[in-house]
Amino acid sequence: MSLRRPDWLAELQSVLLAAMVLTSAVIAFGLIAPAVDDTVTFTVPAVSVDGLTDVHGSLRPNAAVDPDGDVDVLVTGPSAYQRVLHVLTGLPSYAVGLVMLVLLWSTVRLARRTGPFEQPVVRRLTWLGFVVVAGGLLADAVQLSATFLASETLFDGYLSASYAMSWWWLLAGIGFLAVAELVKRGAAMRAELDAVV
Repeated sequence: MSLRRPDWLAELQSVLLAAMVLTSAVIAFGLIAPAVDDTVTFTVPAVSVDGLTDVHGSLRPNAAVDPDGDVDVLVTGPSAYQRVLHVLTGLPSYAVGLVMLVLLWSTVRLARRTGPFEQPVVRRLTWLGFVVVAGGLLADAVQLSATFLASETLFDGYLSASYAMSWWWLLAGIGFLAVAELVKRGAAMRAELDAVV
């Protein structure tokens, strides 16, 4: 009895395809569908909202709302502007994530067809790295701006944002660029070995 030797590139390609489908579902049902509903939710810093303890009754003496934390503000009957801002507070990151998955899936597919140590694979990985870094930072900027603009529709004369920059975009993008460099060096070593033999 012999065991099938796994093709990890094929396995990765399947996982990436599943991740693309899941991310698309999150975009459709988690971000866009609620935006056409009768309510949208924005996250704001707790310190921005007066009287939090009276919303659902008084808190016990040993419990308090964290002033450094966040609270969700539900907007009933949102305007079209608020609906767009709601989508823009989350969609850009998911869109960059989906683009990253598609590019990575196509890179793995290319590597399976041509071999992993080929120049087209290096170019695709390099392109992927730059897209993730630039797209991620742009997504963060758009989401932060949308969060500030949304707060303008929630508070009278007060701007507030609860948003943490996602620095993991830099890590992922630089990681792809590093892998591209590894593949490039591997291709050069293979070319040298082929010249010797």
